[in-house]
Amino acid sequence: MFGDRLAKDEPGFENQDPNFEIDVHKQDIVVKTIFRKAQSEHAYANFYAKLCSRIVRLELTINRLKPARSNAKQCLFRDEILRNCKESLE
Repeated sequence: MFGDRLAKDEPGFENQDPNFEIDVHKQDIVVKTIFRKAQSEHAYANFYAKLCSRIVRLELTINRLKPARSNAKQCLFRDEILRNCKESLE
């Protein structure tokens, strides 16, 4: 999903291409897998919630944004997870 991107605190971060685009096909697979597993494996729901939180933070960091609640709406992964939630309720 993020390929070979580096997080802000990793060596070489500053030398990355700032015009990075997320592979939406891979992201869709990851979102659907996490969502499906969270629904079927209730004992691990907390793990999947933390995993989603870490992915959101990673995406924001890669996109040179502070991993804060105020930037969460700029996260494509978060939008896809929420879209899956909404679709499952319909």
